[in-house]
Amino acid sequence: MEKTDLNITVTEAEKWQYILEQSFSALSAAADEQERQRYIRQAGLYGCLALKNFSDVCAEKFFLQLLQTAKDNSDNKVLLIAIRAMLSVAARLRKKTLFCSWLRHAEAFLAKMIIARDNPDEVSGFLQSMAFIVCDRRNNDAFAVMRNLMVLFVSVSVNKAVLKNFVSEWTNLIARMVRRKWFDVSDFLLSALFKALWRKKDSGLLTSTLLQLHLHVQMYCRWDGAENAFIAYRKLQYFYFIIAAYAGNKRFAAEKRYCCLRVVLLNVRELIANMARTIMQDELQIIRIWHDCLLREAGDRMKKRVKIFVQLEINYWSMTKPKTSRKQLAYLADLLQPDLINADYAKILAEIC
Repeated sequence: MEKTDLNITVTEAEKWQYILEQSFSALSAAADEQERQRYIRQAGLYGCLALKNFSDVCAEKFFLQLLQTAKDNSDNKVLLIAIRAMLSVAARLRKKTLFCSWLRHAEAFLAKMIIARDNPDEVSGFLQSMAFIVCDRRNNDAFAVMRNLMVLFVSVSVNKAVLKNFVSEWTNLIARMVRRKWFDVSDFLLSALFKALWRKKDSGLLTSTLLQLHLHVQMYCRWDGAENAFIAYRKLQYFYFIIAAYAGNKRFAAEKRYCCLRVVLLNVRELIANMARTIMQDELQIIRIWHDCLLREAGDRMKKRVKIFVQLEINYWSMTKPKTSRKQLAYLADLLQPDLINADYAKILAEIC
């Protein structure tokens, strides 16, 4: 019986090896672009079938051979479809090691497509699909490659409609992971998103992204309370501190510094107001919960940054919403001591309010 099984295995391996050789032989001899693309699609299909028939070695040969077939940009779209199909099948069959290996092998090809701004809609869809698979399977070994590709896509993208949709789907994926309470995954996604936004330095994209994230924070606040919402999105709070430090650094252009800080302070002000309405509390109570939560979560080095940003936010709130803040400000006096707002920050507040 054992001998029979062995013979079947050898026969299967030989069959897939023959299909592999014939597929790529036909591809290399293709008469025109249309025929090449037909053979690429066919090779991708055979690779998926090999994987489903437990011929992992042969499936990997199909995958690696596909990556080597791109002669010019005309093949990239169909190659991307074939690669996506094989990666998706590997994920569905729970072959994590194989999936990670293939994604690492494909990274250079994908990065080249991204930098060339080739087929941005298709690349965006591919990255969204792979990001969901990696997060849904909690495939930590693939995090680094996905971060590199997603950050690169945002950094070089010039199609604003595609970019806006891509980042919107990214924030939606974050919300889904937070709702599952998979905070290791949501922290990875948030950190990668902020790295991308920091490199891009696009105030319009920053504004729209914060609006979406703050909407998710507000919804989480309704489900699980203000404190848990701030904890779940703690990486978002750390991004505020980076923006505040950037705004206070005179080595950078004043216009960009002021714009970034204004965007963040305005959006945080609106978030606090919306959370207060959601759970029917005063804004001062949300600010105090926020402050206490940040201090508790922050390490010793981060505590000063927490206090500076909270004071910046309270000052911005009082200057831009004087009627709302007048009665409540007295109850937050202890948060403003000691006063950490130096002359540079005071000047920026005066400019942006």
